[in-house]
Amino acid sequence: MKVLKVTKFNTGDVKKFIDAASNAGSDNGLSPNYLTIPLPVISEKKITNGTGSYGAFDTALFTEDGKFIKTGSMSVNSMVRTFRVCEEWDKLPEDCTMEMIQQLPMIDYIEGSNRATGKSIFELMAEMHKKKEVIVFKDKAKVINQNFLNSVPVVEGTTIRERNLFTKEVNADIYKQLPDILAEIYSETDDAEVKKYFDAAGIDYKPNRDKQA
Repeated sequence: MKVLKVTKFNTGDVKKFIDAASNAGSDNGLSPNYLTIPLPVISEKKITNGTGSYGAFDTALFTEDGKFIKTGSMSVNSMVRTFRVCEEWDKLPEDCTMEMIQQLPMIDYIEGSNRATGKSIFELMAEMHKKKEVIVFKDKAKVINQNFLNSVPVVEGTTIRERNLFTKEVNADIYKQLPDILAEIYSETDDAEVKKYFDAAGIDYKPNRDKQA
């Protein structure tokens, strides 16, 4: 996997992607079809409409019975994303205002993972690894698909859409596979760079290179 090289986490592209984690349109990546372990390594992804780029964490994806299938990615924003729920609306009212939207109840994209915890994105991920938690599909909900103009939320262009929502479950058996998976998905020549991300997140980086020998 391609690793975005970094010297310091408070400068450069990594800082840009962490700071820009609230950008609209960069919350993609999680699938209801897999159990997901997020990894702290960040890569650059292009927004599909070509308007820019965003930072995405690498992920390891598993079947329900715990078999490793493939790697993927989830945007940095996914770790703290929240939505405004609007189950009673099929479309925005004609007289809709931002004040009306902001009065709607909020829900986490990943249950229990949001900015209100006071924890950084890396801290939230480290907590998941410490507890041996994987991200799993929970439910669907109709939510506000907020549009922005010059980074300011606006009614124009805002729509309603159904979104998948996720929660976290403990699965220690899957985490037992992680050293072998890390050795498989990251080249030994990239170990020094990859370890910088794991160190920044406070997560041990221990790829099982012995098994590859």
